[in-house]
Amino acid sequence: MEDDVKFILSIDGGGFRGIIPAAILSEIEKRVTEQISKEIGEDVDIRIADLFDLISGTSTGSILTLGLTVPNENDRPKFSAEYLVNFYEVNGHNVFSNYPALMLKHFIDKELEENSKGIKQNTNEQVEESSRLEKVMKFGSNTFKSISSRSLKRKKNQNEQIDQNGNTTKSTSEIYETEVVTTKTTSETENTKENRVLDKLMTSFMEISSEIQSPFKPKYDGEELENLLQENFVDAKLKDTVNAVKIVVPSYDISKGEGVIFTNFENKYDDYFMRDVIRASAAAPTYFPAKQIGSQFFIDGGVFLNNPTALAYLKAKKQFPNSKFVVISLGAGNYKRPLQKYADDGVLLWGIPLIGLLFDVDLDNNDAFMRMMAELDNTKYYRLQKHAEKTVALDTVSEKEIDTLVNMANEVMKDPENNFDEIIKILVDKYKKKKIFLQK
Repeated sequence: MEDDVKFILSIDGGGFRGIIPAAILSEIEKRVTEQISKEIGEDVDIRIADLFDLISGTSTGSILTLGLTVPNENDRPKFSAEYLVNFYEVNGHNVFSNYPALMLKHFIDKELEENSKGIKQNTNEQVEESSRLEKVMKFGSNTFKSISSRSLKRKKNQNEQIDQNGNTTKSTSEIYETEVVTTKTTSETENTKENRVLDKLMTSFMEISSEIQSPFKPKYDGEELENLLQENFVDAKLKDTVNAVKIVVPSYDISKGEGVIFTNFENKYDDYFMRDVIRASAAAPTYFPAKQIGSQFFIDGGVFLNNPTALAYLKAKKQFPNSKFVVISLGAGNYKRPLQKYADDGVLLWGIPLIGLLFDVDLDNNDAFMRMMAELDNTKYYRLQKHAEKTVALDTVSEKEIDTLVNMANEVMKDPENNFDEIIKILVDKYKKKKIFLQK
């Protein structure tokens, strides 16, 4: 290959599915390191920031982009790709916390199973309540939130009315418990297993309801993500990247109604904190609140550029006008959801599917655009993307889901059409040309 070749890495958005590109990058670091160490007979320390000249990432991709280039006290990459895989696995449950809903479902299933043998007949009210709770859990967290929010509001209004009439004030949970007991029990001696189960269910329902956000607010408050970014990136700025790696991170400024491209080479955003740029790029609408930086508010860059590969390539061509390029673009898994059932629906039912559709269309459009440019410029372009057989949510976090995503990453690397071995070879060749091997 030519001596003056620049390497570009681009990483799609995708929420918790970012573990897919993280796992691929971890394998790249591992295999390139093993190959170089074997050839020179010494253990070396090779990181992604040593292999690429420009790295771009949207949303979860921005976590990886800046996580792989943030410096430590020795001006070497603070985190390995393997560390970032672990970062997702360990912290995903906190960032995308669905603990209340899952715990209530677990409680319902356990209690109903333990008491099913001793319950011969439920009252009509109990059958209706159990059925309703089970349907809520199956229907999903959005419906659950809506129901719980209305339930809480109804009880709070009752409290206010009682206070105004001068009667004894009771808490929300006390009122609910009293209603359940008085409507479900004919005498105090009939404290059957059915009533005990129902009382536990409704008490837990009310306690958990207070922890669940209204559907009129973002699904998550973003505080845990902010804390993690503060802890890991501290006060590192865009201009501080290891090896002066150039950075491209898309976001969207809802204050001005325009896309924003955070970079560290255009004298505009050099002094922005990495943690703020990540939070701005990863503020997915309906999932997290917008990120305020100064007087401006930013949301997820995926709303207009979920796959930033083509933009990163154009930025690189402008920065390195006389260079050739190798472009490696990593997807975060994609499921093309059939949408024909929404053919005659309105805005209420189209809301969430429409957001997913726009993100998916962007992935395909930018891939097609990049392929055309690569063909015209004789640029080596590798697109590693796994098309899932079923939907993989942005915020589903479980041991099973982690295994599924890691397996998807392994399938991508094993697929001969993705030429993963060829990618490793050219990255090894690039690193060898440096002739400076940093030992571990």
